[in-house]
Amino acid sequence: MINHTMKRFKNSMININKNTFKWEDNMIQIPNISRIWVGNCFKDQLPVHLYIILFFIALSGFNQAVRIILLIILITCLLVWIAWYLKRKDIKDINIEINTGIIFSFASNNEDFTQQVYELIIDHLAKKEGYSDINIDFSGDGKIDEITLEVEEKPITKEIINVQSVKETSPVIIDLQKLLAKYADKSTDDKDTLELIENTIMLTQFSDNEGIKQSFSEFIKKGLINDCNELGLYSLIEAIRKAVYNA
Repeated sequence: MINHTMKRFKNSMININKNTFKWEDNMIQIPNISRIWVGNCFKDQLPVHLYIILFFIALSGFNQAVRIILLIILITCLLVWIAWYLKRKDIKDINIEINTGIIFSFASNNEDFTQQVYELIIDHLAKKEGYSDINIDFSGDGKIDEITLEVEEKPITKEIINVQSVKETSPVIIDLQKLLAKYADKSTDDKDTLELIENTIMLTQFSDNEGIKQSFSEFIKKGLINDCNELGLYSLIEAIRKAVYNA
């Protein structure tokens, strides 16, 4: 079970560049982020059991004056807690949770700015083309500086596969290269599929089993398994079956 720990930051300056978030003396990588949301992460539960114990202690005081004093202290503490809760229940922070369960919360005095930052971060995470160098200043009413940098698009070239030259390569990579060659012969509409196959070849070379499983799941969603059957890529089909269905 993940133990959630919250760290809250005020007046921070976050820099987002490619796949990293940096602020103060902290840095997290985007692949380690499990979720992002706008909301309140304060633990607002009233310690009921403690209050019941203290209430009975107050009632068992030595005399009536002591009991009254203890009850006044309890009521005062309860009112302080209620005021604290009412002050914080509507706070909207940007919350970033990483895989270890740690939650980083960034506070802003401007709720509209908080929502703007959230949408900007989500848009940055969803980008497939180019990237932005973003500076987010949470002090005051907030400020955002964004510079969008375009990545030069690589021309899609037809790749000729020489099976003899890769005879020592694994059968799965050979099959992936054959599949890549088929899509390289198609139009640029298949750019996403080309990138998926190229990425899968790289993951296979590095034996990244988790990444391979995710890529093969995309193969199934895109219907590439039909192309594998058509081309007789049986080593690749068997690898997909083991990674996705036998995992």
